[in-house]
Amino acid sequence: MEIQGNNMYEVNQQLSSQEKPMTSGRRKIRQEQLRLWFRDNIEQYAMLLCHEQRDYTVFSVIESPAEAAAILFECLDNRGDIISIDRTEDEMAWEIWLRISDEEENTKDYCYYLFSYDAAVIEC
Repeated sequence: MEIQGNNMYEVNQQLSSQEKPMTSGRRKIRQEQLRLWFRDNIEQYAMLLCHEQRDYTVFSVIESPAEAAAILFECLDNRGDIISIDRTEDEMAWEIWLRISDEEENTKDYCYYLFSYDAAVIEC
């Protein structure tokens, strides 16, 4: 397959489209890694963002990091098939590729980012 694209996002989108959804074993490993990330990096808020889909979800991580990680996977599963979940190079966020079908059963891969949103929420 020849990879074409005007930018790195489009190239990565094409590469993602060649991958199969994550296995249950890989999902369990990532869920535990995300639990630790929530515990060590989030005071209260995290955001799951996909600009291309105009999808912005704020998580209030109050009860437990384990619950936050489990709910994150529920949210991802409700959107589509999880293709990959990887830390960004700076380790400040997670890059998550999802395969999403529309009403006509056309599928496309989208990149979501999960990151700390503590500094962006102002409670009065």
